[in-house]
Amino acid sequence: MHFVSKQVNHPTARVKEQILQNRGRELAGFSSYRVFEMLLQEYVAQLKDPAIVLLNTVKDIILKQFFCMSDEFFRRYPVLKNITTNKIDQIQSSQRSKVENRILEHFEMEKMIFTQDKIYYNTLNEYGDEIFSEAQLPVCDIASKYTDMLKAYYEIMVQRMADHVPMVTRYFMLKEAAELLCNDMLTLLDRDDVCEILTEDSDIGRKRRDLQARLDRLNTAQEEIGKII
Repeated sequence: MHFVSKQVNHPTARVKEQILQNRGRELAGFSSYRVFEMLLQEYVAQLKDPAIVLLNTVKDIILKQFFCMSDEFFRRYPVLKNITTNKIDQIQSSQRSKVENRILEHFEMEKMIFTQDKIYYNTLNEYGDEIFSEAQLPVCDIASKYTDMLKAYYEIMVQRMADHVPMVTRYFMLKEAAELLCNDMLTLLDRDDVCEILTEDSDIGRKRRDLQARLDRLNTAQEEIGKII
């Protein structure tokens, strides 16, 4: 009697398939995922205050540079300089609020604890000699590797923030702020008091006229000497 054997999946393969299909939002490798999730959420919360402190530090640096630029170019025009300084302060305050909101949104998203499996395994494998992959499911839930698993995800999370926070800060507080300031400055040309805005400082104007008079006298003397020679 001949028996026709049917191809059947190995039990481990079926378990692995069920895990991959039904695992949900949690990362692979944890039977007590809720504990893992709570620990990482605590780490996320600890990074929030330093991020806001860094934002305020960056704001102060940017403000200083904008004010220096205003002083350099508009020193002779006190009214224009005062208007520009106020605009810089208002724009930077508004842009700082935008950046803070984006950063806080990012921290809220990080509470979800998410990354792609491939990225997670690649980072995890950097912390030890043992190589982990999806092929090891469901047996990769090893308590001795929990610390490495936490470190691996923490590294992924920090790297996301290390890229995102500076990009958001640079975009809103430098690029967009400069564009807003430029547009606001151009609108000054349409104001009725544009002549008053461009009034030169009296002391500086007096010095400039005095220097111009001296230059004119020197030019006249040079012309007269030229005639004698």
